Amino acid sequence: MQRSISGRTSRVIIIGAIVVWKVVDPTRAVFVVDNYREYLSSQADSIIRNVARLYPYDVIDDQEEMQTLRASATEIAERMQDELQEAVRDAGLEVIDVRLNQLSYAPEIAAAMLQRQQAVAVIAARQKIVE
Repeated sequence: MQRSISGRTSRVIIIGAIVVWKVVDPTRAVFVVDNYREYLSSQADSIIRNVARLYPYDVIDDQEEMQTLRASATEIAERMQDELQEAVRDAGLEVIDVRLNQLSYAPEIAAAMLQRQQAVAVIAARQKIVE
């Protein structure tokens, strides 16, 4: 069993995942792809990016029923695992588990997002006082 960590910075968030995997068909792992470790890493990177793009980082306004990266990390990681398994099956690899291990705003926007969260909290408090 091997472990591979993939962490990437997008324009808005930093997301990383731990991928637990194993070689189940050594012949395919050697002959189908040049380097199965690099292949798995590039596939994991691509799938993490593509799936993460489908979800907002956190709840936006009053859309609490919406899946987000923060609130639904387990379900999203399962989707990533399914898609990654499909992508690497032909290379003789089995993806055992995918877990998000890092999820944060990119440093260049973290301060702005904190200010936004504080502003939303102040507005909510004022609305409560008015009620």
